[in-house]
Amino acid sequence: MTRFRSNVLKLVGTIAILEIAAVASDALRFGTPPRHAAASDRDQKTEESDRSWHDGFPSATAAPAARPFDGKSILVVTDTPEEAHLLQVLQEKISFSFEGSLTEGLQVIARKYEIPIYLDLRSLEDEGLSGNEEVRLTIEGIPLKNVLKLLLGNVSGVPLTYVVEERVLKIVSQTEAQSHMLTRVYHVLPLMPFEPAELIKTVTFCTGGAWYREAPGQSVSQLDDSLGGRASLLNQCLVVRQTQAIQEEVETLLNSLLLAAPSRPDASNRN
Repeated sequence: MTRFRSNVLKLVGTIAILEIAAVASDALRFGTPPRHAAASDRDQKTEESDRSWHDGFPSATAAPAARPFDGKSILVVTDTPEEAHLLQVLQEKISFSFEGSLTEGLQVIARKYEIPIYLDLRSLEDEGLSGNEEVRLTIEGIPLKNVLKLLLGNVSGVPLTYVVEERVLKIVSQTEAQSHMLTRVYHVLPLMPFEPAELIKTVTFCTGGAWYREAPGQSVSQLDDSLGGRASLLNQCLVVRQTQAIQEEVETLLNSLLLAAPSRPDASNRN
């Protein structure tokens, strides 16, 4: 168990480095100017809108501890308790009824469920949106993540979505989300009755999105998201780099496999 914990700590450290690089890449992709550079009129308007949007919003402060593994669902290992809390809240079943602007609807959700939501206005502006578009939705008894998908699925004819990153729930365009990959770590010890190679094959063949698969004798040493997502197994941890939408598919598939696993070894009896 000591060796396992040590390997997990090393893994999380490696992922943190990759995520920092991804954040830096995002800043370039979003077109964020250096602090010392003069901002354009568009940048100034966007910054003013950002300040107005976030006034009075819940911030990414300390969140409740992540749930322990209960044997009923696959545990997602996250970098921070804030992100773990966000993923938990997204699974909660809620009832929602709203008619008004997109910005107002997201503010209602952020305040009611005490989660930090960041509206990526630059991403929206690239699609010709401002955040003031009319949305309406009335639904009962479904997870918050599904409510968001319905609310964001067609905003004045433009599909939007969300990603959980940097301790907040980011609202972005589908185009941005599909080009942006995240790293997630899944604790898959309960799935060890399955062969590791078959588990990875199942994940990559039974979920959507593009996956990178090495041809015989071929190897790519550097991380290149343009080649597609990746999945690898380290001890009892499945490391997946994919878009937010495909990460959700992976988690759903792993939980389905958990129900179908021929036997579930007791983690407490393993060293």
